[in-house]
Amino acid sequence: MHRHHLPGRPIDPRTTKSRQASGESDPAGDATYILTGSRAGWFREDAVLYPQSMERIEKRLITVRQGSVRPAGSWLYVWVDTADGAIAYVGATGFDPELRAHLHLTSDNPDHGRVRASVPRFQERDFDVLAFRLPDNVSRSEVKAALIGQLAEGDYRVAEDTEVAMLSGVIGTIIGALESYRSQVQTFR
Repeated sequence: MHRHHLPGRPIDPRTTKSRQASGESDPAGDATYILTGSRAGWFREDAVLYPQSMERIEKRLITVRQGSVRPAGSWLYVWVDTADGAIAYVGATGFDPELRAHLHLTSDNPDHGRVRASVPRFQERDFDVLAFRLPDNVSRSEVKAALIGQLAEGDYRVAEDTEVAMLSGVIGTIIGALESYRSQVQTFR
């Protein structure tokens, strides 16, 4: 008897490094395992192998306490105009950055719809929003202020003050990714 493991079907990880994976017989039964497809296209999650073509199901916990959603993340995001790579807005949030982008464009409340309230002709322009998850031990407001200051000055070194090493690493990573993206935008226009 042969057991075929077709793409799309989870494979018990024991079969990938065992005698069964090499086509030998099953010591517990009398089956021979034949793995079809390349193992290079598989990922391991919770001790089960899945083909790369299968999407992972992401689980998230959103806590609502006494009528209010409690943010579970910490994000800094940068709005980049796709026409010229110009930075239109820098923000920080505890909520999902896609939700914040939506609120920036649709909310009549200027505290929520800041892009709508402050970016000229926003509805006629195209933007890409680069979002960066921040470490839990970093203040969103400090990172945002430091990034805005450095982008305005064109000096990408972190000022000498508290938590310099931590902020330097975070800001350096964000500026590097932002500059890389902006150079690609300008290359493709």
